[in-house]
Amino acid sequence: MRSPLLTLFTKSRCALCDVLKEELKTLGVAARIVQVDINAPGNAAWKKKYQTSIPVLHINGLFAAKAPVDLNKLKADLQSAQAGFFEAAPGDPNSHIPTEVPVFGAPRDDDPHESV
Repeated sequence: MRSPLLTLFTKSRCALCDVLKEELKTLGVAARIVQVDINAPGNAAWKKKYQTSIPVLHINGLFAAKAPVDLNKLKADLQSAQAGFFEAAPGDPNSHIPTEVPVFGAPRDDDPHESV
């Protein structure tokens, strides 16, 4: 079974992001984690989409949650993703804004797995 890819859209000086990063460590579900700084060069599309909504989480490239994050639901979503059954959650902020960028951390067989 492949660990799901959890993408955290964040930026520096984001207190909610820092709290969520610590909370993710307590979930006890194996996941590969990628952090995307929306202010970093090359991430303008993500900044446009999420600048007023971070932290935002994607699971396997699909919207999962935004702050405040229900950790119990996130854990269940990660377990569903691990079993291959995760579907995007409703409420993707600014979903009308297209993001024509690749999914971060596209799965590869040689990816190391990081526990949350």
